[in-house]
Order: sequence, then C-alpha cells, then structure tokens
Amino acid sequence: MLPRTTLIVATTVSIVATTLAGSDGWQFVSSPNGGDYSNLLRDVTGMSPNDVWAVGTWSPVPEPFHGTTHYTLILHYDGGAWSVVPSPNLDDRVEGYNDLTGIAARAADDVWAVGVAGSSASPMVLHFDGQQWSPEAAPPNNGSAFLWKAAAVGPQRQIWAVGGQNGLISQAPFIPLVARLNGDTWESLAGVTVGALRTYFYSVDGMGPNDVWAVGTWGHNYGEFRVLIEHFDGVRWRAVNYPTPGLNIDSLTDVVAVAPDDVWAVGYYYHKTHFTTQPLILHYDGNDWTQVDLPPFLDGAAELRAVTARGASEVYAAGTYADAEGIPRPFILKYDGAQWAVDTPAVTDGLGEWFFGLGAIPGGDLWAVGEYFNGSAQSDSPLTERLAGTRHPGDMNCDGSVNGFDVDGFVLALSDPAGYATQYPDCDIDNGDVNADGSVNGFDVDGFVALLGG
Repeated sequence: MLPRTTLIVATTVSIVATTLAGSDGWQFVSSPNGGDYSNLLRDVTGMSPNDVWAVGTWSPVPEPFHGTTHYTLILHYDGGAWSVVPSPNLDDRVEGYNDLTGIAARAADDVWAVGVAGSSASPMVLHFDGQQWSPEAAPPNNGSAFLWKAAAVGPQRQIWAVGGQNGLISQAPFIPLVARLNGDTWESLAGVTVGALRTYFYSVDGMGPNDVWAVGTWGHNYGEFRVLIEHFDGVRWRAVNYPTPGLNIDSLTDVVAVAPDDVWAVGYYYHKTHFTTQPLILHYDGNDWTQVDLPPFLDGAAELRAVTARGASEVYAAGTYADAEGIPRPFILKYDGAQWAVDTPAVTDGLGEWFFGLGAIPGGDLWAVGEYFNGSAQSDSPLTERLAGTRHPGDMNCDGSVNGFDVDGFVLALSDPAGYATQYPDCDIDNGDVNADGSVNGFDVDGFVALLGG
C-alpha cells in the first residue's frame, strides 16, 4: 500500500486536437554522428542559446549485432552548429557499455552528465569544467545501479540525480537511487520503496531544496509497472497514492516544476480498451494530481518521454507514436495555459524518428532530441530540433515594452527569483538576463538601465 500524501483526481482536463504550424515553428538542425551506427540523444540542457549540451550513446556496429557495445556521446551547440565533444567511457572494454541518459548545468563551466556503465550496471557521472569532460565519483549506492536523469533545481541550480539500485537482502530487489550535490560532493537520500520487486525513478525536478518531485515506475512482480510519484519536503520522501490509469503497464518518464502549485509529469499507460500504450499527462495544482484526457492514437502505440516549460502558459511534451504502417514518428504537445494542442515537429531528412529529451534553454530556445534513421548516412543519427525563443530582454512585466513599470519586476528577479515566478507567472525571468550570460544577477543591472534609457 502506498503511503498517502495526495490523490490523483479522476476528473480530467481536455486536449484540443488542433495543429500548430508555421514558418517560425520547430526547425530540424542537422547534427553529427559520434560513430558509424546507432547514434541517439537522450537529454539536452544549456545555459544560453549559444551554449547547449546534449548527451546519449553510439555503437560502432549496426543493430541487431551491437549487443551491449555502446560508447558515450556528447554534442555541443555554439549557436551555429552542433559538434561532437570528446567524452570519457567508464567501461573501456572492446565491447563495453556506456550510456549517458541525463544532463544538467549549474553554470557554463559546471555541467553534469549521468548514466550507466558496465555489464553489471554502475552509475556513471561526468563533469565539464569549462575545458573538458572528466569522470567523477558516483553517489553512494548499493551496486547494480543506474542514474537516469539529472536536474538543476531551484534558483540556486542545485544538481539532483535519480535512478535505481540493488535493494540488497533486506529490501525489494530494486529500489530508488536519489542523490544531490552539496558543493561538489554527492549525498544519497532514501526514496520510498513502493514495489515488492522494483521502484525506479526516471526523472526529477523541483522549485528548491524543500520542494522536489521524482517520477518513475514500480511493481510487485515482473509483469507489473505502475506510475510512481514521490515528493521531498526537505526532510523525507513521501509517495503519492493514486489509481493506476491503465492495465499495470504504466510509467512516468519526466517531470517539470513550473511553480509549487504547477507541476507536470508525462509518460505512458496501457489503454484498457485499445490495448496499446498511450500518452499520459498528469498535473499537480498544489493539492491534487489530475490526469489530462488525451484522445487515443488509434494507429498504434504512443508514448511521451519528455516535458519542459518556458512558463506557466507554455509547456511542451514530446514522444513517439507508430503510424498506420508501424513506423515511429515524433510528436509534440503544447499547453498554452488553458488547453493542450498538437504541435508540429520539423520534417527531417530521414524517417523512423524518436524524441527522448526536451530542454528549455535560458534565453528562450527549446530543443527536442532523440534519434532517427538517416537515409543518406545509412545509420541511426542524432535527432535535434529547435524552437527559437521569444525572449524580450528587460520586459519584466511582459507588457511588450521596456519602461519604468519593469523596474519592480527586475529588482524582484534579482532578489527573489521564486517570488518573481509567483508574482509574474506568465513571464520569463530570463528576460532579466540582459547580458545573456545564462543567469539574472548584478551584471545585468547596467544593461537594464541602458534599456530603460533607450
């Protein structure tokens, strides 16, 4: 039985099945392969439109022959093009397994990537110091462990990472792995073990050290996967009790916290009538979790893998569905503050596309990453698509101009970022990043004053 903290409400929020398109929408941006075959990206982050990172893995041999042979893949976007950046591998055997699955940045010279390495599964942590990527000590764990996602939580951008680990004899076989960085030292925290067999986290996000959410899946047996939501209040983790939405083949894959009373989680569930996996979106309003009512994808299975937000009125979710011929196709959903609608991803130069990660970059850009079959290269290549930002430097009250009415908002963004998010829920605090260095701080004051005098 799950400890009760909050309850998923059975009522639903509806989606509008319209299509958003236009020349200013998502754009396919070509990116290089790390190796000859099976190149894919799982997550993306950045500190500015000219400083974006994406991580994943690649294999030197084609499917289905590559088995467990995988190497780390890290790409960097400098505002003009993507490039492959050298990255270490913890499992350096000829047929070694190395997979980077999450990335988060505290600063341009302080970026952390996490994943899994080795045939027996060991957590992998890499760090970028502004010059190069290097392996770092993993958080304390019980062995046979993995880290799946990392996040920079709150205005202080504290790095958190989550995954799963061996439960040892006294617990379930597989239990949560939760870690946070205190300075440059990892500290492990005990999540709630819900399933008799497994309890895994696949994503984490929050508003600060006392308000962190983690999502994933749990089950009592090998055929059972149920939605998992847990909350950390600064002292301990508590699991959320709710009814399973599908036929016990359900999972949450990502979460984003916009405000303490505005949290979104996405994933998939096994539909009780259509008998295929279908997209799942849940929302937390400060009291209850609510399931969004999405129309089924009738041609085949569909799953959401990522969610991110520019603000309360601009939330995006991305994943993959199977078309009538069974070919994987990417899809994106957008929430405008009132309703969800189908957005239109860019057209690639290949087929068989998957979205695995989404990232909102300071400065306004959005990136969606994954993989697709590149016909010209005859390989699975990284998929990178960009939605250009609409940031307006200095416009702190979002009225479309920079003037004296923006002063209070700018001061609040400097002194109390959480308070700014509460008072201006539909505004982007990054509008205060006037010098575009990736953060709102005292170095932006002179630029802001210049805009006022403009």
